[in-house]
Amino acid sequence: MAAGRLVPVHDPTPAPPFLVVAGLVFFALTQPYLEAEFGEEWRLDAPVGLVYRALYTGKASAGDQVVVLAQVLSHALNRGYEHLNDLLPAAVLAIDGTAVRDLAGAAAALAAAPADGARYIRFDLEGDMTVVVERASAAARMGEVLDAHGIPRPRGGDDAGGLGVLHNWAGGE
Repeated sequence: MAAGRLVPVHDPTPAPPFLVVAGLVFFALTQPYLEAEFGEEWRLDAPVGLVYRALYTGKASAGDQVVVLAQVLSHALNRGYEHLNDLLPAAVLAIDGTAVRDLAGAAAALAAAPADGARYIRFDLEGDMTVVVERASAAARMGEVLDAHGIPRPRGGDDAGGLGVLHNWAGGE
């Protein structure tokens, strides 16, 4: 049963997978993350939707994950979204209208050139929350965000669509 859980009971990697774009920090949800974020009583204190996924939802296909927006880093790119940190983590439902099934899929959605030449990236989150970031600014100022927060710069292969996306999952080199 544990292999079929949507949210792993144990963290399957030595360094948990993450994705950073425009100061938005995304993780693949695990029960250890919920415990670290909300304490031993995470089942009572974490957002209901995440608890439900962690305890009662299985994978529809082998690679499925719950991707959450875990933090909004302080930067001018995120002005107006600072308040979201009080509501996070929140499951990411879609990026630019593309459903998010795993962290690699989130990076692929960011890397895809928008068919309509969209100026903005739209993140649809659980709880009727939406985050919108200007695509060109995200690409141009990502280094500033990373420097301001002491995050190492992305390697060459980590750049999803010129957005300066930083990630650390296997095969991301």
